[in-house]
Parts: sequence; structure tokens; C-alpha cells
Amino acid sequence: WVDVRGRRVLDVGPATGHLGFYMEGQGAEVTAFDVAPGMVQNLLPQAGSDLDANQASGAAFAEQVRNSWWLGRRRHGSRARAVYGDIEALPADMGRYDIAFLCSILLHLANPFAALRQVAAVADRGVVVTDVAPPLLYGGEAGAVVEFNPGEEPGNLVNWWGLSPGAVARMLRVLGFARTTVRFHEIRFHRDHDPA
Repeated sequence: WVDVRGRRVLDVGPATGHLGFYMEGQGAEVTAFDVAPGMVQNLLPQAGSDLDANQASGAAFAEQVRNSWWLGRRRHGSRARAVYGDIEALPADMGRYDIAFLCSILLHLANPFAALRQVAAVADRGVVVTDVAPPLLYGGEAGAVVEFNPGEEPGNLVNWWGLSPGAVARMLRVLGFARTTVRFHEIRFHRDHDPA
């Protein structure tokens, strides 16, 4: 785990905020960054799907998730700050952070490198990326693989890529983070995220 005590932390794609609120409880000053209200989602344009209807549905879901973050903030007595915008063009007044966290975000973006580049540009000490990596992509540092991976589920419009840890490590090195560490953990409690 990364020691966040006394650090300025950027939590990218916070969902309900559980990770950010935990880090705040560990002594971090947290800013959550999420998609702006009303912004068109980065959906995979699959043949036969109604992209407009799915974008409207996705926007409504995103609004519910944003509301859950604010509810969590109130219930936890949090002082976390929320910033909304486009991950591929962070606001100019975003500020600087010691550490940025992107947890299961890159797989949902048409251009994950562009997003990682934006986040790396405001992170001074490190960037933590977590994601589901199917066994095929474990390959370690040598296996710098990006797999087009919309999944087998018909109508899955939110997954674009499977990024190997090696690919993410190389991206971060290109962006100025020369030292990288790759760690794995086994998902035990969420059947839908089981990579096996």
C-alpha cells in the first residue's frame, strides 16, 4: 500500500468515493476528479447498438454515482474536493498532487494514454494504476500488451481495452516515472470481476 499521510491525492474516477474517503481517513488531502455532468460518455460504438440511448442512460447512471459520492462525503464528514471535467483535458487550475490514483479507469477510455498523460502531468511523486488484468495479459514487464477488449457480453459499451501491467509501466516511464512496481492481487468477492 502507498503511504498517503500528509499527501495531496488525486482520486480519478472516484465512483462512490470509498477509496478517497479511506485515504482521507489515513491523513491524505483528497481531490476527486470525475466526468463532468452532461458530458457525453466515451462509449464503444458497437454495431447494432443505439449509441444515443446508451449515452443518455450512461449520463443518468453517472449522475446517480456522483450523487452517491456527495452522500458519502456528507456521511463520512469528508472535506474532499470534487472537480469535474474531461480526463483528456484536465482543467488548467487543477493544481498539483503528490500521488494520483486511477482505479479501473483506463479500460473505459478510447485513448487511455491521453488520460494517463494528463494525470501524470499533475502528479509529482507517483501514479497508482489498478485494473483487472486477464491472465493472458499478466506477462510482467516484458509483456507490454494492450488488447482491444470490449468483452463477450453483447451491448457492453463501456470496456475498450485490457492493458497489461507492462504496458501501463511503459506508459508511465515515457511520462517521466522511471521507477515502476507491479503487484497482483486475486479478486475473491466479486464474481463479475473474476479474470479467470
